[in-house]
Amino acid sequence: MHRLSGIVTPASAAYTTDELVNQLQTSASKAIFTCVKLLPTALKAARACNITSDRVYLLQLPDDPISLPKHATFNDLVAEGKALPKLEALKWAKGQGKRQTAFLSYSSGTSGLPVGDEMSSSSFTKDT
Repeated sequence: MHRLSGIVTPASAAYTTDELVNQLQTSASKAIFTCVKLLPTALKAARACNITSDRVYLLQLPDDPISLPKHATFNDLVAEGKALPKLEALKWAKGQGKRQTAFLSYSSGTSGLPVGDEMSSSSFTKDT
């Protein structure tokens, strides 16, 4: 994700559709990675956020059924990516790693909807 200047925002598997909608909307998410078991909640939340179903991807788990629903998997994306040309290195401005969000974690909170807490990519990579 960082090579594409993307932001990762993991969501709790225990979220209701409304809680997931809140996180998708406040984080301005463009895609969802989920598992088969959580697919119904993810699809409902995606529809509520105008994220098309072709932007909902599956993370395959060992106990998943042989026949998966008609969604691209993470493994499909990796296989497709292997056939593409190598990405050019990011050309970040000095200090951008300290300013650019890389990981957006939401607190469970004690009441109300979860709230996001962002971390810059400098927490993960050397700033250039």
